Amino acid sequence: RLALSYLKLLQTRGAAAEDEVRRGLSISNRGDFVDISEYLTRLGLIKVGTGGRSLTSDGRRYLTSPKVLNLRDRISG
Repeated sequence: RLALSYLKLLQTRGAAAEDEVRRGLSISNRGDFVDISEYLTRLGLIKVGTGGRSLTSDGRRYLTSPKVLNLRDRISG
């Protein structure tokens, strides 16, 4: 659920700095933020660049898919 909120925040705001994303998601613990960011990066849904964190094309597709997708489906076994 937090992962989906993270993706939706980036969809709305575009590229965003760590502090902006943490405030937008009300994540006070930096370790928790790093965990969710790394998870979404490994799944290929976000990327970190000079402008901050942003959605990848896969991340945009994930959010606009008519099917309800489970993030766990993206993890290769």
